[in-house]
Amino acid sequence: METRLVSLQKDNAEKLEKMRETVDEKLQSTLEKRLSQSFKVVSERLEMVHKDLGEMQNLASDVSDFKRVLTNVKTRGTWGEVQLEKLL
Repeated sequence: METRLVSLQKDNAEKLEKMRETVDEKLQSTLEKRLSQSFKVVSERLEMVHKDLGEMQNLASDVSDFKRVLTNVKTRGTWGEVQLEKLL
């Protein structure tokens, strides 16, 4: 009877260890999958931010050029006259 009990305990311990290994493998694969998806999303968003930042820098450069053109009083007056002529 005692040998059967020891045998059952050993068998249960082996099965429990196999179940633990299976759970660990599944958890690891799920974790890796979710992390890779998260990194992919973060990477895509960072790429979009980088692209938008480049567009904003171009816009700021254009505004700076426009401001520099309008700094000259004569140029600003000529530009204003042309715009007024178009409106009339």
